[in-house]
Amino acid sequence: MFWNLGYRFATDAQGPGYTTELTQEAVRHAHRREADIPVAAPLLEHNTGSVKVAVKVGLRLRHRVPDTGNPDPDAIRLGYTDRP
Repeated sequence: MFWNLGYRFATDAQGPGYTTELTQEAVRHAHRREADIPVAAPLLEHNTGSVKVAVKVGLRLRHRVPDTGNPDPDAIRLGYTDRP
């Protein structure tokens, strides 16, 4: 079991740090609620903005696999979590 962290902002809302701020709060809330459950963010490799946010809030890359079922056969799914 894990907390599944996801975030999506409209293009015109990206840039001033809203995603990072809200994501940090989501991770803090998850840790307060159930500290023994890891926080995970499954991301597509080409989404560099989401990767930057995950790293800023303390998540680390734990796995990299083909994104099975994605219409793009070259798509790679990254697994970021707050612990191994």
